[in-house]
Amino acid sequence: MIDCSCDISFSNTGRANCVPVFSIARKIIVVPMYDSTGAKNKVSTASVLTHTTINGLINQADRSKRWYPLPKVKNAKFPKGEPTYQEFEDGSKKFVKTGVRTGEMMFVDSVTPSFVGVLNGGKCTELGVYIVDNKGNLLGYTYGETGSLYPVPLNKSTMDAIFEFATDATVTNSMLKFEFDVDLEDAYLRMIKADSITGLNLLNVNGLIDVYSVNTAVSQTSHKTKLFLDEGDLVEPIAVTGLVAADFALFNVTGSAAVTISTCVESPAGTYTFTYASQTLTNVLRITPTKASYDFTNVIANTHIVA
Repeated sequence: MIDCSCDISFSNTGRANCVPVFSIARKIIVVPMYDSTGAKNKVSTASVLTHTTINGLINQADRSKRWYPLPKVKNAKFPKGEPTYQEFEDGSKKFVKTGVRTGEMMFVDSVTPSFVGVLNGGKCTELGVYIVDNKGNLLGYTYGETGSLYPVPLNKSTMDAIFEFATDATVTNSMLKFEFDVDLEDAYLRMIKADSITGLNLLNVNGLIDVYSVNTAVSQTSHKTKLFLDEGDLVEPIAVTGLVAADFALFNVTGSAAVTISTCVESPAGTYTFTYASQTLTNVLRITPTKASYDFTNVIANTHIVA
């Protein structure tokens, strides 16, 4: 909605000789609109965005503050609906409100039904999006403020993804659609140029990958943990490989004490056998892996009982 002022007849229309312009959308970064304290998520333009800063946002332990980059998109478009006018019998009309802008795009790389399920989980919370163009520029929203760039707000519960099977003429893909906040003002859309982000091309950032686990062969001095993704073959899902003893921490929840891992052997791929000093029967143990690009929340929650 445009607020008309009686003090200003019109705004100046001069343009600089070389104005950076946002180009073709290639990536969406989903961000909760509010963090766990109720504050709006944003990035400050007072300091330079760096590789470290953005990696910190993607790996943020507080999920309400985390950035969730989606894979690169194709055929992205953001059309705006027709404005609403009230028409009168003399043929004239008065402006009522602007149309609502929507987003529509396609994913074609590594698309699975489980990924579509993740996208549809966006219906359950208030979300915003940063949009990255093919040059690595970052588009967000200012609310008319200076010094901050917020995610562009979405209308809650409008994120909708559909899984599309491959055909003789098309590849497996997913269509994602959403609606921007009904009160979105285009004039408050602003961007941070790619060359103002040091050490990182935003087109190359990826979200964290959820990891799951199964604990077997549990005894007082050892157990096995299989780490895998919710992707690929149902019998043999994609394994999380290459971790070593230093990437794990073992904790006795019942005794509230850390347990030193004596050995960690990976065999077969993605299955880790741990040995340690004898633990009391029926005590609860918790294994905590650490590896960049992964989220082990589900593994940490999957405790096991000494038997």
